[in-house]
Amino acid sequence: MQIKQARVLKIFPFTADQINQLIRNWYLKNKSFNNNNYNQNSRQDAENKASELSKVIHEIYSLKELAVNPHFLTMIVDNYDFKDGLYEYRVKLYNKICSKLLKHSQKYNNQIFTIPLDQKRELIEILASSMMQKKIYEISKEEAQSVFKPYLVQHEIHYSESKFLLESFQAGSGIIVKHKNGMYRFTHHTFQEYLCSTFWQRSGYFSQYINNQLRKLINDNWWHETLCFFAAQCKANDIINACIAENTRESLKLAHLIKKEVRHLNLEFCRILAHMQEDKEIILRDKPIVEKKDNPIINSKLDQNQRPCKYIQNQFTDNGDGTITDHTTGLMWEQSGSKDEMAFIKTASYIENLNRSIFAGYNDWRMPTVEELSSLLEPQENNENLYIDPIFDNKQRWCWSSDRKDNEIGDVYLVLFSIGHVYCNHPDKQYFIRSVRRK
Repeated sequence: MQIKQARVLKIFPFTADQINQLIRNWYLKNKSFNNNNYNQNSRQDAENKASELSKVIHEIYSLKELAVNPHFLTMIVDNYDFKDGLYEYRVKLYNKICSKLLKHSQKYNNQIFTIPLDQKRELIEILASSMMQKKIYEISKEEAQSVFKPYLVQHEIHYSESKFLLESFQAGSGIIVKHKNGMYRFTHHTFQEYLCSTFWQRSGYFSQYINNQLRKLINDNWWHETLCFFAAQCKANDIINACIAENTRESLKLAHLIKKEVRHLNLEFCRILAHMQEDKEIILRDKPIVEKKDNPIINSKLDQNQRPCKYIQNQFTDNGDGTITDHTTGLMWEQSGSKDEMAFIKTASYIENLNRSIFAGYNDWRMPTVEELSSLLEPQENNENLYIDPIFDNKQRWCWSSDRKDNEIGDVYLVLFSIGHVYCNHPDKQYFIRSVRRK
């Protein structure tokens, strides 16, 4: 049967207010159903729990990314345990989500899979571990099949059972999604990180291989979420001990994260960490200004060549959704930015369209101040003759900021990544935009 006409509906992610409202309604309703003596105290208890969970979700980037999906949000609320540490709770949550999704993958395209669920779970864990090792977010069907092959051969699983395996994970469960470019990726990157950690725990891979590279991993932000998930299941004290011995910015950041979010740690380690300073985020000015001649706020932070007097040691993470997070400043950036150059007056329309489309799941994108934008500058050429990390697209060679100059024209400050310094020019000139938000 061929459908000649259909209405396509697009489901938009929840906003922050909608997330908070669902959580509040959930707890109020739950209290009234389960408490015959429902009173003002019961209501206040429900309000307090809703407020606490909302705070946790909005403070933890990966949970907030899940919570914009109504289906995942109901799972988060239904499984939240106020007695658990965050990562211990997240391990339980992700286990339930993955188990539920994988059950739906047993049937694809009218074909019933006879591969047991526990083996499908092992296969998806192997895939997650392989992608983490390669530091990739996407994988082709051919590459995935080569990852699956040794396990399939070992367990004598017939090819007819395996050739649609990736599609069953995608169409049947939704734990894997297929992009227009034909590549496959996990619905959310934390699924990849969590399943990698359970592969370590189940297979003994951590003890056999990863433990020898622990020093390298704890200094690499790419592995921090996976290590936190793993620490919530086992080996938390071993990882914290290694972090303390390493005593670097990245290792102490990981140790403090585990200490804060995982319970039942060695008390001696907790006492040591209490005396070891964790580096704090560098908070940059986010409000646009009009710089006056008698108060050169912007120029006071630049040298005679209009370059930063002090460069920031950024810690970037590619979020895999067209955004880059800088853990040093707590800012999330567009990986690329506007496709075309435009006059300054058109920047507001660009930002408005970005927020209307809820780019990367957020609607609070804005123009960066020159202080924020110049935090991306590198002291040396680093990206196709640009003074910016190669994790960013190299098309946006010069970008508008939101700051202006107090002169007759109202010149606008911008950053020239092509030559590595700050500049000021007429608002009718045309430059690119790279928007920002606080993560």
